[in-house]
Amino acid sequence: MNGAIMIFINCSYEIFLQKLNNRKIVQFGASSAWGYFASSFPDIGREVVDKTLCVVDNSPDKQGSFFDICGRKIKVEAPDILERLSDYVILIIVSVQYQEKNASNWKKWGFPLL
Repeated sequence: MNGAIMIFINCSYEIFLQKLNNRKIVQFGASSAWGYFASSFPDIGREVVDKTLCVVDNSPDKQGSFFDICGRKIKVEAPDILERLSDYVILIIVSVQYQEKNASNWKKWGFPLL
């Protein structure tokens, strides 16, 4: 995997963009959270979508389909696509409950929490 693994918890969008630099975004999870994010933050959502290379999802039922985010259809890939990509940042949007539940695991696994 040649991507940058960074986890931003409760960081500002400005910090996310600074860390992104010129890398593309690989979004993880083809779920309804993206629709909520895009409708709540339309300018931010559009900018994130414009920089998105693909969506990765664990569900074989979703892989190979196209996920509509802000009017753009983005291909849903299997996680093994990450082995063939380089210079990307994975963006995961999750609920607060999921974030709180899993933050300790992310630290335990050695992911930097920014």
